[in-house]
Amino acid sequence: MMNDVPQTVAQLLAWGERELSRAGVVCAHGTEDFRDEAAALIFHVLGLSHDDPQAYARPVDPAARRRCEAVISERIARRLPAPYVLGEAWFAGLPFFVDRSVLVPRSPFAELIESRFEPWLNPREVRRILEIGTGSGCIAVACALSFPHAEVVATDISPAALAVARRNVQRHGVAHRVRLLQADLFAGIAGRYELIVS
Repeated sequence: MMNDVPQTVAQLLAWGERELSRAGVVCAHGTEDFRDEAAALIFHVLGLSHDDPQAYARPVDPAARRRCEAVISERIARRLPAPYVLGEAWFAGLPFFVDRSVLVPRSPFAELIESRFEPWLNPREVRRILEIGTGSGCIAVACALSFPHAEVVATDISPAALAVARRNVQRHGVAHRVRLLQADLFAGIAGRYELIVS
């Protein structure tokens, strides 16, 4: 598929950017342009950090090139957002498993959670948090990590979404404080919550 075989990550990135641009894919799930999209895909496949300034100069062996080529080709052919192709999306600086049974995390709640909703509430007073429509569980997990003394209840009507959320709750080690419930909005949910997010 590649005419001029890329030898480095930078060359592979340029190739991926060209391929995505030619195909006219839509960049809308955490990336702003074809270069960002190519970087998200390639760096994930190669296990590289976006913060590593030496990453671009790294050599790419033939097997790694083929894996990257396959992911770029799948992204183009299936027209799925990159997080669904990779099975991973980032939210509040954390990686989350995602598939097509949940929305790709892209909420401005990340910044609110990281600031612990100050100045709108006193974080020390938050003991119970309710999230409605949890999907991947990213907001519930991020809240549990930002409010380490709070219990989080997260609901979703979809059993498939709750399976994804359960996987993410386990991944981030907060299963002892995040309770996942199948419910339509907050049906059957009782008690007082200092913070309700959706």
